[in-house]
Amino acid sequence: MRGTTSRQVTMLGWIDPEELIPVNHPIRRVKLLAEAALRELEPTFAGMYAQIGRPSIPPEQLLNSCLLMALYTIRSERQFCERLRYDLLFKWFLNLNVEDEPFDHSSFAKNRKRLLEHRVSRLFFEAVVKQARKRQLLSSQHFTVDGTLLESWASMKSLRPRSDDDQPGGSNGYTPSNPDVDFKGQRRSNETHFSPTDKEALMARKGKGKETRLCFCGHVLMENRHGLAVDVEFTRATGTSEREAALVMLRRMRQRVRRHRCTLGADKTSHRDNLSRRNRGAYCGEYSCGLLDWSRPGQSFVVLDSLGEAGMQDSHQSVSHGSHRLTMRLLPGAQGVVVGATSR
Repeated sequence: MRGTTSRQVTMLGWIDPEELIPVNHPIRRVKLLAEAALRELEPTFAGMYAQIGRPSIPPEQLLNSCLLMALYTIRSERQFCERLRYDLLFKWFLNLNVEDEPFDHSSFAKNRKRLLEHRVSRLFFEAVVKQARKRQLLSSQHFTVDGTLLESWASMKSLRPRSDDDQPGGSNGYTPSNPDVDFKGQRRSNETHFSPTDKEALMARKGKGKETRLCFCGHVLMENRHGLAVDVEFTRATGTSEREAALVMLRRMRQRVRRHRCTLGADKTSHRDNLSRRNRGAYCGEYSCGLLDWSRPGQSFVVLDSLGEAGMQDSHQSVSHGSHRLTMRLLPGAQGVVVGATSR
């Protein structure tokens, strides 16, 4: 039997967003972890705001909003505030009522700057990592570091010479919002050109034959037992930022965890910059640290460190990393660590 369309629109209804979210939806577990981390940041939030004045957007909702933007790949504050108007899952995650108005996108962006100034996002991330460490989900022995290019919103057409102080435009002073630019045959580099749209973005490319984009660099330090991120870093795309950020994250890791032996997986760019020698004072110090190149399985690398104690006994250990098997052996006399990888 064919159903009929109701012409009468419901005027009043009782809706509980809690019942609309599926019980097994992963966002429920994410909300519990986020709320536990936000409770630890309550003293930080209290020192960021004045006791009098017009109330701003709560910092808890700002951080949860940024988390939703990352999980659901929402690229701007305007798009997020527009979706917040009709998406009940977003309102449930932010503890908003169904009838509450969404945030104004300009106020949202302005209030989020305060979080960046106080580095609250870093504290929020560290609070979540602390929860994972309490549950014994983090390894303090085997790590992997890597970086990637993050494309800037600035267009390549916005590039202009650093010596040119005049803005592009016609004789009447009019500057089009999207001018036509012909840069064929020109040699452009970060030393000679910049983008006034995003002055911190630099030209970079993934490899030979790839197109050049205005980019930043994102870096992450992973532990290999459960594949969880234990540290992140955001830098400019200078060409050496991946190795420099790796050293920064390793130094921070040394302040939290001290192990007598650790391994660090990295790609071939780290070997090209000789990161294995530079990390002697970063994470290893008086400990041994092997640097493994995952891009070349089946080969071994001798990584020098600062171990020099006499009477050190031979030791051997094997761990697994994805489709590779990692073998680490401490050499007698502590001249270095032999790290090898074999495919399964």
